[in-house]
Amino acid sequence: MPPKTSAAPIDRSSPPPDGAVLGALFASSESLVILLDSEDRIRLFNHACEVTSGRRSAAVCGRPLSELVVAAEADDGRTEADLRSVAAHPPGRCDAYLLTHDRQRRLVRWSSTLIESAGTRPWVLATGRDISDERRTRDAVSEREARLQAILDTAIEGIITTDERGVIDSANGAAERIFGYRADELIGHDIGILMSPDEASQHPDFMRRYLATGEANVIGIGREVTARHKQGTKIPIDLAISEIKLSGKRAFVGMMRDISDRQRAEEAAQLRLTEIAHAARLLELGEMTSGIAHEVNQPLTAIVSFAEACVRMLDRNTGSPEVLRDALGQIIGQGQRAADIIRRLRQLMRKGETSHACIDIKQLVLDALALLRHEINRSRVEVILDLGDHLPAVLADCIQIEQVTINLVRNACEAMADAPEGARQLRLAARTTSDPEAVEVEVTDTGVGLSPEAEEKLFQSFFTTKPNGMGVGLAISRSIIEAHGGRLWAQAHAPRGTSFHFTLPLADGSGE
Repeated sequence: MPPKTSAAPIDRSSPPPDGAVLGALFASSESLVILLDSEDRIRLFNHACEVTSGRRSAAVCGRPLSELVVAAEADDGRTEADLRSVAAHPPGRCDAYLLTHDRQRRLVRWSSTLIESAGTRPWVLATGRDISDERRTRDAVSEREARLQAILDTAIEGIITTDERGVIDSANGAAERIFGYRADELIGHDIGILMSPDEASQHPDFMRRYLATGEANVIGIGREVTARHKQGTKIPIDLAISEIKLSGKRAFVGMMRDISDRQRAEEAAQLRLTEIAHAARLLELGEMTSGIAHEVNQPLTAIVSFAEACVRMLDRNTGSPEVLRDALGQIIGQGQRAADIIRRLRQLMRKGETSHACIDIKQLVLDALALLRHEINRSRVEVILDLGDHLPAVLADCIQIEQVTINLVRNACEAMADAPEGARQLRLAARTTSDPEAVEVEVTDTGVGLSPEAEEKLFQSFFTTKPNGMGVGLAISRSIIEAHGGRLWAQAHAPRGTSFHFTLPLADGSGE
């Protein structure tokens, strides 16, 4: 049995293996490898370091580390520790620049460890991985994300993204301002938190149907909806939703704009239109005063005449019951005629909210003519009616449409003032159109017609061809018709004159 031998004692005074031996050990490594002696001079600089830096090992070994490796800043702005100090504090990692032969900088993520050496400071073995390209890519992505976030945060529209379950992923600054929530209060919550209760209850069904069939309710369409503020108040918004793919998964982007101010402006404009229209009606009444007085005076005169005749017959005891009954019937009829005239005048003067209802367009035209009968007769105008007997009812505000009709008829009469007396013809027609859901009314005169300039500016506010006109009648008329969902236009009428046309939606059509 061979004698036991004790292990040779470790000679801690001997230096670590020289660069040639370690160079052979690390030559094939893909990692950057540097060996530092106790004075932080480079003793080993492997092939990967040569390739990365463009420097030869022979030219580097023996030089101070500080000539080739420069500390970098960490993400938080502090300076990374050097290779020796981090080696003494595991896990011994830091980022530092490796200087190339042309003084460029390659960012390397180093891991270093201490190699004990008796009697001197430990040597340092550092291995590294070039992360320059990785860092540039990361920085580019971060820059793009920051730029995109800056764009989103400065956008006027609120922008919110959700996953396919409707869970909020992000919200920009405009969305925060619209809804009163901070972004971190929204992220992770269902989008229903921003909807009215009715829409929130229907939204899951809409999403299930869309994901299953592709049938969109809002997605890819856009519409006005009522949203809900953090305080619980309702917010009218314009909403457009698009579907996108993120990492192979469905996501949705909602772009929205608070239209509260726009709605208030529209309501104010409508109120202003109502005020102007009422003023215009009063102006028209003022201009029709003499005709109205004549219209009312006729039945009143007839009533007085028949009543006096009845009194004379009673005084003389000459009137039979049949004659008296007929005279009293005439009194009643003339009284009703006067009452009808007063009723129409009171309606025309009425001021208030519009009230759309089913109306008989033929009767409306006849009522408008009745109010203008004296003016028409005084102007020596022949009226030709072409009103259908079975026109469908239209959905409109009776008083406003009567105002439009009166305005067009009065304009037609004034346009024919200089025409020969026998050539003054006013034609009123009402008919269904090629659009099965509308009725068209036409007012045609045989006046002087329109100049090209007048035809171009006809419906502009304050444009007028009348010496004392205000230039608001046609502008108001077009606004009224368009507010009803119809259209008002004019065209030359051969051989002379002008035709005005307006359409109104049927009471049972889609225009409702």
